[in-house]
Amino acid sequence: MIAPGDSIIYHHTNIANKILPGSVKKANIIEVMMATTGVYTGQVSDRTNTFLGRYKTVKSPIPTIPTLFTKTFDEISLARAQQIIDLDKEIVVAYSGGIDSTFILVQFLKLLNNTNRIKLIMNKNSIIENPNFYDRFIKDKINAVISNNFHARYIPTSDQVLITGEQIPQLFGQSLSVFMSNRNDDWRPFVLKNFTDPAKAKWFMETIQPWLNKAPFEINSIYDWIWWVSFSIRWDNSRCRTLKYNSSYDKNIFENNVFNFFRTDDYQLWSIFNHDKKIKSTPESFKYIMKDNIFEFDGNTEYRDHKLTRWSNAEALDLDPVLSEMHLLYKNDRLPALIDNNINYYYKSDILNNTSQFTKFLNPTDNGEWFDSDQ
Repeated sequence: MIAPGDSIIYHHTNIANKILPGSVKKANIIEVMMATTGVYTGQVSDRTNTFLGRYKTVKSPIPTIPTLFTKTFDEISLARAQQIIDLDKEIVVAYSGGIDSTFILVQFLKLLNNTNRIKLIMNKNSIIENPNFYDRFIKDKINAVISNNFHARYIPTSDQVLITGEQIPQLFGQSLSVFMSNRNDDWRPFVLKNFTDPAKAKWFMETIQPWLNKAPFEINSIYDWIWWVSFSIRWDNSRCRTLKYNSSYDKNIFENNVFNFFRTDDYQLWSIFNHDKKIKSTPESFKYIMKDNIFEFDGNTEYRDHKLTRWSNAEALDLDPVLSEMHLLYKNDRLPALIDNNINYYYKSDILNNTSQFTKFLNPTDNGEWFDSDQ
């Protein structure tokens, strides 16, 4: 058994249901908040510094919010692409054909006359998801590695940067809220339905009020609630998401050669100042500002008007089709169930064969236990 770090940066609760010893015995309030969004797993940290305990450490603080912010999404995006180009490394884009990765590729194509600087990691589903774009701008024009490998299994070299589209759920809101017909309803009944005990509901509402007071605008709707939880608590999860699909990362490569394109202060400030520009009235309008940018480049009205956001290429994991469901991947030791802050990986069998090294994690919605705000 490897010597564990002092904290977990990723845990798949549904499978492992364990944490390193010395951690919480009751569900922390932040886990309860995450549970209301339908997400139980991953790395969470309170970026508002409201709550005590194991999620207090803030590695990625919310930027200082100015009184005025006028940069457009397009301006921020071109500047971000140029910043990456200036690193003078080969640009390896994790390309799914979805909105986020297509948008990223478009920014580089606008700025680079020489596409030899670009390499795409994709699969056949990437073509199916946006065939028009592939035929016009990728096929025979860009070095594209087409395989069955999920992009997270690609390890960049020291002279490459792997570009992912992570952080979008924190900037625009989780897809769950996009497809909810009641996303504009008051968030309170939506959240309080998780509590069967009135005393717990009262405690919860009183405890989260200081956190709500720190939101950059009033949280009114379910969509607002899920965005603020994701933006203020789940930001770092996207940074570490690549790790859970690959146990071969060197810590130095991960920290210096893997770039989440949308992980910048300017993108965060845009999200705060432009909450009304993330979705209109239909799921098809989600990320319309990104789809409009793509349309200006490729003129594809079908993609602009009808493309829906989804987890692109979920079936692209290089595993047997019978194991395509995520819980089976964990069950069969094909994906890690826990990752600690030293980037040590623990599979389900590691946990079950060394139970004395771990402590049971209580489900955030378990009404048999009181929650805790300072663990």
